[in-house]
Amino acid sequence: MKAFFGKQDKEFEHNSKEASSYMLYSLASNYAQNEKWDHAIRLYNNALVLQRDTLGKNHPVVARTLNDIGVALTAIGESYGAMTALEEALWIRQQTLGNGHEDVAETTNNLWVLLHNTHVGLGEEETRKIVKPTLQRKHVGLEEEETRKIVKPTLQ
Repeated sequence: MKAFFGKQDKEFEHNSKEASSYMLYSLASNYAQNEKWDHAIRLYNNALVLQRDTLGKNHPVVARTLNDIGVALTAIGESYGAMTALEEALWIRQQTLGNGHEDVAETTNNLWVLLHNTHVGLGEEETRKIVKPTLQRKHVGLEEEETRKIVKPTLQ
């Protein structure tokens, strides 16, 4: 009997953590929409810990949260942390969703925005040369102009 309840307790704990992670993510998203970046980042990170614990390190939900952490860190000028989060999000999304998925394009775009903002003094043509390898990593099989139509400017 104890083993049965022990299993139920673990299941309940797992479900509670997963539900809490979604609640924290939702609150963080609300803060981000209102540009309260410090609160958003703190809540995104708390959600990320729970998501990794309940869903695994390479789950698309984890990638979504990492992407949003990268966006928030970009907004406050934390380039190194933003790059780290966005690169991990991109890797997970490529592995789990495939290179042609719109979420991969979203994260690639966010990386471009980060690099553009970091190198804003270079001018548009020089910035494009820097980010071209990132854009090529997508492998969506589209010409550059067609790719730009798909990629949403999420940070502009």
